[in-house]
Amino acid sequence: MVVRKDLMSQHTIEIGSGLGELKGKVLRVGLMGSGSNKENVVFFLAAFGTVLRKQGFAADIGGALEAVEKRLS
Repeated sequence: MVVRKDLMSQHTIEIGSGLGELKGKVLRVGLMGSGSNKENVVFFLAAFGTVLRKQGFAADIGGALEAVEKRLS
C-alpha cells in the first residue's frame, strides 16, 4: 500500500496493514504506552494527512490537529 510505504520512507513511521478479510482495506496504527503522547500523536496525524493528500485524498490536517489540541490539553 502506497500510504504505508510513503509514511515509512518520508516520515519513518511504520503502521500495519489489515489482516485476513481486512487486508488492503484498513490500516492499523498503534500509539501505546510511552509512545502515546501528544507530540507523537500530532506528528503522526500531520504526516498521515500529508501522505493522504499526496495520494489525492481530502485530509483535514488542521481539523485533526485542532481536535488533538482540544482533547489532550
